[in-house]
Amino acid sequence: MHITCLIDNLGSGGAQRQLGAVAVALARLGHEVDFVAYHDGGFYRSQFEQAGITVRVVQSGNPLRRILMVRSALRAAATDVVLAYLPQPCLYAELAALPSRRWGLVVSERNAEPGAGRNRFPWRQAMHRVADAVVTNSHCNRLMIEACAPFMRGRVTTIYNLLDLDRFTPGASRRADDGSVVFSAVGTYALRKNPVRLMTAWGMAAKRLPGKRPLLRWRGGQSDIEPGRTIKAQMVAAAAEAGVTDMVDLGGECKDVVDLYRSSDAVILPSIHEGLPNVVCEASACGVPVLTSNVSDAGNLVLDGRSGYLFDPMSCESIADAVVRFAGLGSDERAAMGVEARRNSERLHDADQILQAYEAVLESAAARRLPSVGHWVSDVPESAVRTALAEAP
Repeated sequence: MHITCLIDNLGSGGAQRQLGAVAVALARLGHEVDFVAYHDGGFYRSQFEQAGITVRVVQSGNPLRRILMVRSALRAAATDVVLAYLPQPCLYAELAALPSRRWGLVVSERNAEPGAGRNRFPWRQAMHRVADAVVTNSHCNRLMIEACAPFMRGRVTTIYNLLDLDRFTPGASRRADDGSVVFSAVGTYALRKNPVRLMTAWGMAAKRLPGKRPLLRWRGGQSDIEPGRTIKAQMVAAAAEAGVTDMVDLGGECKDVVDLYRSSDAVILPSIHEGLPNVVCEASACGVPVLTSNVSDAGNLVLDGRSGYLFDPMSCESIADAVVRFAGLGSDERAAMGVEARRNSERLHDADQILQAYEAVLESAAARRLPSVGHWVSDVPESAVRTALAEAP
């Protein structure tokens, strides 16, 4: 099967990382895979070249011309099926499919923002009629699409993120005798990642942990451009107001996330909304307990009290409570949480199951049939249902 992947750029974002992982895995299974992107950014380019995947970048500063260039690139490709990730590339692929096409089309939504489909972008859901199938990486996102566009029921499949469980593996447990507890966060400097509220919560937690030093390392991109620069400045100010400047380290993009995870006691992600966050999946696979917002499919990713803790991202008190609870655990209890995190990760991110699901959806689309594959994983957590029904904050 010839598969053409479409995305905005080959930068270091989570969606780019995930589509790249799927593309490389499909290529290794013997499929012919190529990439089309319309912005530069070669973070993953060498990885694709090593896997024999060709990349074509069509660039234009004019949005209309860019759409036409993507349309030409897709319609000229001798492909069986197009797989597009992220809202704008999906829209471009759907426009390129009109008025008719010779290839199958699968689009993928990755971010479950409460109320976005109903309140701001209902026409985007309607455009999915053009596609043969929609893949979401969370049950929450699937439920949102089906609620906004009931005609899509039966054409939306949930497939959890593919994860390299040989790369993301546990290391030696971190043990410190200085009272420090190291938490790491990985995320762009963006409002939806909730970083400013986290600073306030950190101050609250620190006051409740006499004799311990909760240290936070935030690693993320976009700190040198707007609006990331402004958000980072707000984080610095909030940390100073909370009295935790010496407990917070705000850094740039991290290329060796495995080392970051392994050198952490826990990973924390306080996002207001998420789809299926790579950082939670990866840290869990590394045997690191995770503290994260109880939104989207978090109820599947983190087993509350067993592999980490869930909290309300809109409540500084709830975030602080999770930090205090974890910091109060003994080293053996933290290690047991890490073991449970790895065990759960192996179940959720089974490569064979995920690739079989992708192949089934792509083959059905190439044959212009409705997908018949079930969801992976099949369990729908309460957090997904609750978030799907929520209005925008």
